[in-house]
Amino acid sequence: MRHAAEEQSRDTTDARVRPSDVLPVFSAGVTAVGVIDMVAERQVNLGLAKPQNAGGKNDITDHVNDRPATIADQDSEKSSPVESQEPSFPDGGWRAWSVVAGCGLIYFSTFGLYVGQSAVLQEYFTTELLRDKSNSQVAWITSFQVFLLYASGLFTGRLFDAGYCRHMMLTSMVLMVLCQMCVSLCTEYYQLFLALSVGAGLPMGILFNTTSVIPTQWFFKKRAFVISIVVSSSSAGGVIWPIALSHLIRDIGFPWTMRFVGFLLMLLFAVAFLLIKTRLPPKGIEKGQNVLLSLLDVQSFYNPAFVLLVAGVCLAVFGFYIPYQYLSIYACDKGLPLGSYYVSILNASSTIGRIGPGLLADRYGRLNVLVPFVALTALMVLIMSACTTHTSLVVYCIFFGICGGSFIGLWISSAAQFGPTHSIGARLGTIMFIVAFPAVVGTPIAGAILGDGQQLPYRWWPMTAYGGGLGFIGAGLIALARWKASKQAKSWLV
Repeated sequence: MRHAAEEQSRDTTDARVRPSDVLPVFSAGVTAVGVIDMVAERQVNLGLAKPQNAGGKNDITDHVNDRPATIADQDSEKSSPVESQEPSFPDGGWRAWSVVAGCGLIYFSTFGLYVGQSAVLQEYFTTELLRDKSNSQVAWITSFQVFLLYASGLFTGRLFDAGYCRHMMLTSMVLMVLCQMCVSLCTEYYQLFLALSVGAGLPMGILFNTTSVIPTQWFFKKRAFVISIVVSSSSAGGVIWPIALSHLIRDIGFPWTMRFVGFLLMLLFAVAFLLIKTRLPPKGIEKGQNVLLSLLDVQSFYNPAFVLLVAGVCLAVFGFYIPYQYLSIYACDKGLPLGSYYVSILNASSTIGRIGPGLLADRYGRLNVLVPFVALTALMVLIMSACTTHTSLVVYCIFFGICGGSFIGLWISSAAQFGPTHSIGARLGTIMFIVAFPAVVGTPIAGAILGDGQQLPYRWWPMTAYGGGLGFIGAGLIALARWKASKQAKSWLV
């Protein structure tokens, strides 16, 4: 009997799983869990996923389905740039909207000031302060300012991604106020170029590029709409600045007008600095990466759709600023009564163009909405010289404002979707830097075509044909970019 019991006990022991058998499986399981935890921690640090919730559900699996789809990584038919939303984006709330308000104040004080003062200063310089200079020479003052407005994105975007947003903003605010005050002391061409174009243009560009990126950290589903709201603040600036500057220059003179603008910028910048806050953790330069290449989003240029988009925007920008720069001179040449008020009408109507199409873009695709509005903007540049009466020019300003305003807001949000959120600063900075070159030469070329109007009449039709023609070619390239992007996404919603 005892022998039978010993045999039964030996059989039972043999049937059990020995510890030596369990150890390899257990080690493999621990290793797999460790790898998953490392991936999850990396995703959380980059702001691409939420931490594991209290119920024990791992968000990494959900993140594959819920993350925001970008054109750069859309492989399936279900993915589209606007269908999905990453859970970590607030997409609303008091803090997010206060950031939008702060960015709006910056746009009002930078890009809004540029589009508002360009026509007024062009007219004042050519008739009063710099009467010995041609339209083309004077146009270099404001065009170089817009060059730095865009070109500063080369280093601004990467520094933003690295976490230096508030450092850049504070330095730029102080520098821009000081240079704006210095403009009041300028009487020569080179002095105006150094103080207004370089001194005020560089900090203006840093602020402009920084606030173009910040809202994208807080919004995804409503991104195009929110960027349109921020950009529309420049429309408000474009309405207020030209009227205010025209009256102030006439009433208190050019020097005190520039000082008044400096004091007002000081107040607006102080409020904006308190409201603006970044959300995602900084992204440092990877080990072994070239510092110069880290300033650029080189990866996006492997995408043909992104290259076509950049090329199309550059061609459209050549003629885009012609109405902003020369509308007041055109009105005076044709004997029309309102002068700088036409620029204010144009900028007021651009508010509609910057907000309305943003809503459509989030619903129907940013590139889908961008293409027709670029073509319409080119058409409006082309027909400017056909408006020879007061009524026709007012109607023209309204329609150009709507079409041109949508172009400014939509190309930024369209470029933003070609890659991950944590590198959006470098991506937008790269495209801003490239766009700076057609922006700086576009209006001086237009001024050279136009002539000085002294020995020969102004050549309005050749100038608008130059701007409108390049705009139509740009619209065609953006249409090709939209086609390539839809093939990559396997969806029409791009």
